[in-house]
Amino acid sequence: MNKAVCLFVLVIGLALSSYAQSAADLKARYPVVTSYEVRPGILATPRYTVDGQVCEMSIQREHFVRGGVYLISYMSDKLIREIVDELVPASERGEPFDGHDWDGPVIGTGQAEDVIHDYRNVNITVHQSAFDPRLKPLVVVVSWKNRKCEKQESPLPPGEYPQ
Repeated sequence: MNKAVCLFVLVIGLALSSYAQSAADLKARYPVVTSYEVRPGILATPRYTVDGQVCEMSIQREHFVRGGVYLISYMSDKLIREIVDELVPASERGEPFDGHDWDGPVIGTGQAEDVIHDYRNVNITVHQSAFDPRLKPLVVVVSWKNRKCEKQESPLPPGEYPQ
């Protein structure tokens, strides 16, 4: 009996160890998402048009970092402007519609609020917490107005994910 149990454990162990996760294994099973580290721990993740132009880009803190897990999402307004100026210079953004650079309306939606910066060629939306200053801002999204993103599957509503 003990030999059978040992043999079973050995076979299962070998089977599990032979199924290592490699880059090729993951790529075969899941879509690849490319992000760029624009500052230490801050990622810019673009989406593209059918012809390969950037149509939308999110900017946010990476949470799984070299030193462990970093849960705070805060980025200063100065840092965001610096990164946005690099990724989407004023010449590409175009003139601000309201005549005020980096001064947009705030739309509150319960515990979150969006600050919208509307330019001729892009919209820049800063998604942030309405209450906790440590959580401001959470994500910055730059959307090009004259570029249509390649169709992607929509995420499932939270209630439809397997438990």
